[in-house]
Amino acid sequence: MDDFREERRRPRRRLSKREIEERKKKRKKKLFFRRAGILLAAALIIFLFIVLIVKAIQAITAPDPNKATADEAISETATETPVALSFKTPSIPDDKKTSGHYSEALGAVYIYNNMALDTFSGDELSAKNYADTISEFKGKAPSITVYNMVVPSHIEFSLPKRLIDSGEVKTNSQSENIKHIYENYSADVKPINCYNALSEHASDYIFFNTDLQLTGLGGYYAYQAFAQQSNQRTLNLSVCTEHVIDTYTGSLSYTDDSVSSHPDSVHFWTFPYNTYAERYEEVQGEPSTLPIYYEDESSGELAYGVFIWGDCPLFVEHNEDIDTDKKIAVVKESTSNPFVSYLTADYKEVHIIDYRYFTGSLKQYCQKNEIDEVLFVNSITSANNAESLSLIRAIF
Repeated sequence: MDDFREERRRPRRRLSKREIEERKKKRKKKLFFRRAGILLAAALIIFLFIVLIVKAIQAITAPDPNKATADEAISETATETPVALSFKTPSIPDDKKTSGHYSEALGAVYIYNNMALDTFSGDELSAKNYADTISEFKGKAPSITVYNMVVPSHIEFSLPKRLIDSGEVKTNSQSENIKHIYENYSADVKPINCYNALSEHASDYIFFNTDLQLTGLGGYYAYQAFAQQSNQRTLNLSVCTEHVIDTYTGSLSYTDDSVSSHPDSVHFWTFPYNTYAERYEEVQGEPSTLPIYYEDESSGELAYGVFIWGDCPLFVEHNEDIDTDKKIAVVKESTSNPFVSYLTADYKEVHIIDYRYFTGSLKQYCQKNEIDEVLFVNSITSANNAESLSLIRAIF
């Protein structure tokens, strides 16, 4: 025991400076690894926390499975591309021998391959007058984005050029006329070139053979041009539901027996989202609430009325499922009826104004309804018609 006590009384040996430094280094090393371990663990915890947050956000924002079809119906936003003022020449089948004849009932219509083709007589002066008309509205409503789309007619995409070059058919170039319109705005009007979209699909059923109008498919290609050139998403027609009304006898059926004996059919597409419409017989009157198409329309001369229930002063279409408050007013005549409903893919409200029957001020109507986009749509015939221009100006 005494030896043990004696051992404890012995003073500790003093460490040399070298040993002290080595011990300090060991302590620093342990402290470094301990702190590194703590930081690594903290980083791992933060990383796992971020992963959990991201997964939670993805779960919240994931598409509703019940709406998958509607989501697939819309493409991504198109890349904004300036409208080219060069026009694509349509590829028109030509056996080099078939010719037609002018209608005895309506001299301006040329009958070719059982089609009634309305010839075009517009010129640069009438084109300039139309450009001035649309520019005039933009000047009066500078805060509104104004688009203008001129729809070419059937003859441009179905009549072989040799019949024009030979002088057999008298009809002016529609591409040159539309180009002249688009080059002569005196205000910031945005041209929509649907000519090229129709030219690319000239072999498809894009015009009625017994009428002056676009078909439902032709209306879709015109809409596609608008969506792309206004930098918006595009409705995918393949996920819509096609409907057909057989035996449509259009307004030109009477022009020739070969035309009346080959009636058209009317194709239209319903959409994978919920819509409804309000039809106004008078602009200030009470509307009727309806489906956007008159799906009960039957065969015959009125079958074109399936589109927006025929012409009226004001027809407002609503998309109940879209996640936007965008609105657009479409100022039109009957040419655009198969076109306008596709716009519900990108707009909550589409206000369809027929300038032939609308009363009041277009600018005031847009202000009242908080509309900041207006699209003028006219057939090339209407665009070059002085009476149509007077009716358009009357609503300014």
